[in-house]
Amino acid sequence: MTAPLRDSAAAAVAEPRSGEVQSVMRAAALLRVVAQSSDGMGLSDLARETGLNTTTAYRLLKTLCNANLLCRNAAADKYLPGNLLLDLARSSFASSASARVMETLQTLARRTGETAAFGVRGRTGVTVAFSVPSDAPLRFTGGIGRTESFEGSAMGHCLLAFDPELRQEVINSGTHDPGRCSDGADSPHAHAELVGFNRFAVYDGPPAAGLRQVACPVFDMEGRPMAALEIQGPLSRLSDEAVEAAAIELKAAAESLRGIPDPIFLSQL
Repeated sequence: MTAPLRDSAAAAVAEPRSGEVQSVMRAAALLRVVAQSSDGMGLSDLARETGLNTTTAYRLLKTLCNANLLCRNAAADKYLPGNLLLDLARSSFASSASARVMETLQTLARRTGETAAFGVRGRTGVTVAFSVPSDAPLRFTGGIGRTESFEGSAMGHCLLAFDPELRQEVINSGTHDPGRCSDGADSPHAHAELVGFNRFAVYDGPPAAGLRQVACPVFDMEGRPMAALEIQGPLSRLSDEAVEAAAIELKAAAESLRGIPDPIFLSQL
C-alpha cells in the first residue's frame, strides 16, 4: 500500500466533520482500501491502513459482508469486493459508456447529416441499441430495437467480415442471401474480403425504399468485433463520393469507442 492511500483512508476515520456519521465514513474507508487493493486484504492490514482498531474494523467488515458490499475469502483470510459493490461499479461504468456512445452518435449524425446507430450482435442478426436521427427533413427514422439479418445490413456485413466463426455459421445455415451489397460480391467470403480491406461496408436496401447504409465495426481492446456503427439515409444524398467521406467519419468514431464495455450489457440498461 502506498502512503497516500493510507493517509487518505486514515483521514476518513478521523473525528467526523459536522453532519457526518462516523461509522459510515469508517465503512467507506474500508471499502476504498479493499477496492484499490490488487488481491484483497486481511483484517490486520485493513485496520492498519484505515487507522481503526481491529475490533471496530472487524465489526464493520462483517456488516459490509452481510450487505454484499464485501466478501471474505476464508482460505486466504482476505476481504474482497462483494457482488453488490461490483454491480454498482459495472452500472456506473456502463452508464458512462452509454453516454459516450450517444455522444459519438450525435457527433456522427451532425457531421454526416444522416441517422446514426450503434448495433450489437444477437442470435439472428444485429439489433440497434442506440440511435440518433438525422436533422434532415428527408431521413431514415428506424429506431432502437430494430433487428436486421447479418447479410441484410451493413452492420451485419461488418461483423461477418471480422468474425470468421460467425461467417461460417451463416454459411452452414444455408440461409445465405447476398441482397444488394454495393460491392457486388456474391458470397460471405467475398463480402468479408472486401469489407475487411475497406474497413467499412455499404448496403443498399430495397429499391422502393431508396435507402443506403454505411457501417464500420467497433472492436474490443483485443481486436475482436463487438458491435458496429452505422449511418443510414437516402441514396440521393449517400452517393459513392459521400460514402467515402462518411466512411472516414465512421472509422474515427468506431476507433473512439474501441474497448467500451460489452455492448450487449449496455443495450440492457
